[in-house]
Amino acid sequence: MTQKVSFARGPRADCSLASNDGDILVVLPKTSDVTLDLRASEGEVHLDAPGFEGTQSEHAAVGKLNRGGPAIKARSQDGDLSITLQ
Repeated sequence: MTQKVSFARGPRADCSLASNDGDILVVLPKTSDVTLDLRASEGEVHLDAPGFEGTQSEHAAVGKLNRGGPAIKARSQDGDLSITLQ
């Protein structure tokens, strides 16, 4: 099962997302200024986010999108984490 979280505009405060068994998909506007802290223990992290600056590996991504800002912290035990911009 996939949890989908869509933002009409970038978040104005820090937020946390978690899943023990399933994927998390976060959809953000292209102009969002956020800090990302994404970790997938047994899944993968996928970023479709031009403007991301930071470090990324198969299981994690930490850094800022555009100018940075409020944090989106996402954790998945057994599932993928995906960030996409629209």
